[in-house]
Amino acid sequence: QAQTMADAVAARGLDVERILFEGERHGFRKAETIQRAFTAEVVRAGLLSVDTGQYEAAKSIGMPRLQALRRIILPQAMRVIIPPVGNEFIGMVKMTSLASVIQYSELLYNAQNIYYANARVMELLIVAGIWYLATVTVLSFGQSRLERRFARGAGKRS
Repeated sequence: QAQTMADAVAARGLDVERILFEGERHGFRKAETIQRAFTAEVVRAGLLSVDTGQYEAAKSIGMPRLQALRRIILPQAMRVIIPPVGNEFIGMVKMTSLASVIQYSELLYNAQNIYYANARVMELLIVAGIWYLATVTVLSFGQSRLERRFARGAGKRS
């Protein structure tokens, strides 16, 4: 079972809040590096979840390594890779509202700039909330479709 990015970072003895929420430029680079490491670990776990017999079967029928990876290994590994990577991506979309606290321009920050100019606070916050809801809903639906696509035939083993 995959850990969240924060759990993976905390397990290595790093201060998650300091890395993710400090307002310095290098804080974003650290968070990006941590996200890349987490994604690489998920992909590695996905590839390791495929039985070695699949590699051997592809080799025995004369498939080149790249073709075996593309046609046999990756479709099976994607069943394991998509859920945690999709959840992290959707989590990053949700976290952009926190980025506005440290003056990173995004949807909520732009809404704040507009309502400071025209004093229509509630209307703009409702619109920003609807945009976040729509974005997360579309991403969640896309992730669900991908998971279903790659799960075909997974439960038919005996």
